[in-house]
Amino acid sequence: RYIASAGSLMLDSRRAVACSANFEKVRRYVKRLCTRLLPRTEGTASEELRLLSAITPKGMVFYRGTVEALADRYVVFRDDYGAVSRLLLELIRAEALARGYHIITCPCAMHPEDQIDHLFIPALRLAFLTDNHWHPIHIPGVQAVRCTRFLDRENLAGFRARLRFNERAAAELLDQAVALMAQAKSCHDELETYYRTAVDFAQVDAAAAQCMELFGVG
Repeated sequence: RYIASAGSLMLDSRRAVACSANFEKVRRYVKRLCTRLLPRTEGTASEELRLLSAITPKGMVFYRGTVEALADRYVVFRDDYGAVSRLLLELIRAEALARGYHIITCPCAMHPEDQIDHLFIPALRLAFLTDNHWHPIHIPGVQAVRCTRFLDRENLAGFRARLRFNERAAAELLDQAVALMAQAKSCHDELETYYRTAVDFAQVDAAAAQCMELFGVG
């Protein structure tokens, strides 16, 4: 419930900022960017989904090692609210598929159904990443793009108080969610110390082998 409530506040901020976004300017920028970075191929477009960040008992986790394993070039969209980066990544995704690339799409851990946070094109060793309060990107040699360049700052000023409130409240809710998850993990670990000594692992291995044989795995 805490995570869902934080997600609702973050969604409200994203929609508020979207009212100040110049979407036509975003589209023109993506066209130029993809023309420069994504040459057309004769390949068959394909897509796989992965999560690159998560809310865990240890707090917000971002798998930087995965980024560095999959890419050598990084375009980082600095966007605290996700309104502009969401559109940027949706358009880049569409362009990459249209140009015949296999891509790895990483949805937002808070809103996986409708927001992309990161995108990889393995054939080009290229990554498009979103940097914000929840998963800051600290990788040297990135090409940084400040998403405020696509916003009407005068119009955005009218939402400042609302955005600040949402940000503080969401952070407190997530802190509480992390604390509860850590407490649950501690309880689980204590229970495991009791039942682990009573497990017959030979029977577990035998059952696993039977399942593998049943499904033709091995």
